Amino acid sequence: MQSPRLLHQLNYSNIGVLLGKVSGGLCTIDIDSDELVPEFLRANPLMKQTLQSKGQRGQNFWVKIKGEYPSTKKIKRNDVEMGEWRADGSQTVIHGTHPSGQPYRILQQSPPIEIVFEEIQWPKGWSIKKTPKTQQPTLLTVEAAVCPAQAAPVATTDQAKRPKPKRPNMIKIGSVEQAIQETLPTQAHKNNDAIFKFTRALKNLERITGKRLDQKECDKAFDQWCEQNPYLDANKIATEYKEKFMIGRVKARLPLYEDPRAYAAEQAKDEVDGSKDPLTLLDRFLFHLQSTTYPEALFISCADLATYLGQMTHTSWHKKIPLLEYKEVIKTLKTGAFRKGASEYVYIDHPCWTQDEESRAALKRLLASAEDDSDCNMGLLTAASLRAFFTRAA
Repeated sequence: MQSPRLLHQLNYSNIGVLLGKVSGGLCTIDIDSDELVPEFLRANPLMKQTLQSKGQRGQNFWVKIKGEYPSTKKIKRNDVEMGEWRADGSQTVIHGTHPSGQPYRILQQSPPIEIVFEEIQWPKGWSIKKTPKTQQPTLLTVEAAVCPAQAAPVATTDQAKRPKPKRPNMIKIGSVEQAIQETLPTQAHKNNDAIFKFTRALKNLERITGKRLDQKECDKAFDQWCEQNPYLDANKIATEYKEKFMIGRVKARLPLYEDPRAYAAEQAKDEVDGSKDPLTLLDRFLFHLQSTTYPEALFISCADLATYLGQMTHTSWHKKIPLLEYKEVIKTLKTGAFRKGASEYVYIDHPCWTQDEESRAALKRLLASAEDDSDCNMGLLTAASLRAFFTRAA
């Protein structure tokens, strides 16, 4: 360090950090746009605690990866490049001056957090190409990770062993801390419900990571949850609350899900991309709603259609349903009360029904359960229907 030339270079030149195995698994997530940083942080609240740097625009998040991770790949959002995952063979500049003249800055002066690659949650529409050493490239997206009915990536040996969630609206929880933040109560007297919700959130974590938590890990997670919950009665933590947590771990069968109707509406609106055609919007909405309910039927009321899709009144949406049924896109299984009563449908032309023999059998079972509409008279009264009504009333 006594070389004047070297000291001059350190003071007046850019300093880049070589990433990957040579730096102990140090990698960076380079996001090109300032506008996309909040979206990434909402999906990855833990990233707020890690080292962050910035050049002219966007942001770099520095992480230390434990275990396997993909090589350097472009990050895409809806198939448009908007950043880069940097690993072996790449570098990220942390000090000096950007070509635009803007100095590189440290935004968060913290050590890089240590995580496994699978803990990184890519927001909806974001993806990278992951290339395992001995496998073909696999497109990793949030949707593909949690919805085998809609995506069929090439499975690695490890992926094949993982439990595969059926519903794409499963909340993506990649760490215990995220499970805690997702389930902490916001007011007093809500602890029992929150504890059970926490046990379900741990199931999300297990499905995303493919690793079941053992008893010690569960106990530690519960202790952390209690430490961050300001509404607990300290005298009940080791007894009543812990007992409810243990029971919840045994009895909880399903992970946490987003509201399936809100999820389906968001997906449908993204797909139609501003189209004013209500029938197309309804078609895509029911398609995505079916994705969340497979292998069962989907339920929706006309009031819900008006609430989640907008554009029209519940009466107008009610008139659109038969048009899709005429095209044999959907089938009405049971009709609910007009407006608020949820009717039961199956989206026939959905790829989830053609995955395997079990799926085809499930569709056949649902179609066979459809109400017999041979006596349907479009709401008109006839002499026969009146006689039948009064006969039953008597």
